[in-house]
Amino acid sequence: GEKAPPGGGGAFGEEDRIRRRDGRYIWIMLHAVKMPASDGGDIIYGIFTDLTGIKDMEEKLENDKQELESVIRSIPGGAATFEVGGGSYKLVYCSDGVPSLFEMDRAEYLSVTHDGRHVGILDADVESVTSAVDQAAAGRKELDVTFRLLRSGGNVVWINLRGGVIGERDGHPLLHMIFHNMSSAAELYQDIVDESGTAILVADLHTRELLYINEAAARFAGKSKEDYAGRKCFEYMMSGGAPCSFCGLHQNQGDSCQKIVMGGRHYNTTFKRVRWNGHDAYIQYLSDITDEWNMERVIAQEKDKLQNIVDSVTAGIAVYTMGSDGSLSLTVANRAFDDILGIDHGGFGHSLYTSIMSRVFKEDAAEIEKYAGRLLSGGGDARAAFRLRDSEGDGFKWIYLSAVCSRTPGGEVTIFSTFTDVTEIKRLEEKVEREKSIVNLAMRNSDVCFWKYYPVDGSTDLLGREKCLLFPEKRMSNV
Repeated sequence: GEKAPPGGGGAFGEEDRIRRRDGRYIWIMLHAVKMPASDGGDIIYGIFTDLTGIKDMEEKLENDKQELESVIRSIPGGAATFEVGGGSYKLVYCSDGVPSLFEMDRAEYLSVTHDGRHVGILDADVESVTSAVDQAAAGRKELDVTFRLLRSGGNVVWINLRGGVIGERDGHPLLHMIFHNMSSAAELYQDIVDESGTAILVADLHTRELLYINEAAARFAGKSKEDYAGRKCFEYMMSGGAPCSFCGLHQNQGDSCQKIVMGGRHYNTTFKRVRWNGHDAYIQYLSDITDEWNMERVIAQEKDKLQNIVDSVTAGIAVYTMGSDGSLSLTVANRAFDDILGIDHGGFGHSLYTSIMSRVFKEDAAEIEKYAGRLLSGGGDARAAFRLRDSEGDGFKWIYLSAVCSRTPGGEVTIFSTFTDVTEIKRLEEKVEREKSIVNLAMRNSDVCFWKYYPVDGSTDLLGREKCLLFPEKRMSNV
């Protein structure tokens, strides 16, 4: 405290802590006046004031201030208060986090922001930020705007600014603002996206100005990632002067996906409308699928070769798979399959088996059903000949069926089958049988005996007449 000079007069004051009899300390303020007495001595007049309550309040206020500062420092960004009036923005207070957003220390920030605005804000966002702040200061709406900060090296950081009026000073509103920068989680997601091989860009839906690109997009454009800020998407990505022909926005489409070819490479591009930090925007994904396209082409060529080989086979080839419900699905069939059975397998689906069986002769259907049941149960193979009526019902064909069943360890059942038109063979067999019957009939009615001799074992057969004229006791049944 302030004390009186030794040996002099005047007033003085002092703050001290004293210990009471109960052991508790209190704060005391002494205001005293030292005056000379009539006897030549000194008289001191003093007033003692208990300051304990005030000191406790000051200590609490200081603790609260420290806690508030800790809360403000914990904000991923910072806080600032501006006096807004007459088109000027005077900085009243800012936390340490605000200058760090602009890559400055506190002294640097205060020296360059005497009016507190436009420092480092991307030119394209200045108008929207100024408008939002002015409306909030006028009390017309809460402050909530997102803008971009241009940092050293051209790196762009998104900042969300929120706040409102907290009072007045000199007749001007005091606008308190909270600056939120990208969280560590968001930065992690951005790092993950940057590692993606898919080019990703975000652009304003109305102006086509780029709002974000990842590293893959920069590599595709052949430019530095730091160069995209404020540029049109088609200008940066394609070095063009107009929107790309494949752009979903240019084609007035909604969300879309298509394949394009550029520079001899094949790409899959996806277009999606989004809301991005307060902007109506769209995301464009661009994936290089050249390797996949080349592989698909090789597979298609090999498949065509295999199909040509299969189609060159005169027998009908069909591969069935059995579903978990026991239904059959035709997965592979050649042209001969359709030609032999007189059908178009593409138009039947799961009813193909039923359609074919409806044309099988009733006398042959039971055997086919028996083999089919055995195959569907996952067992063995089947071989059978059956008659199949023509689609018009005027005639029929003889069909020879050969099938084998394969069951995988996972329980999937596949049936490989061939269908051969053996109508001509059957007709030849029938013709041979008829001619054989005629020959036998002629031999039986002839006076000549015919013998067949087998030199291997010396056995003989009597052909022709029922009795041999030379050996009447021998009959054909016991020769």
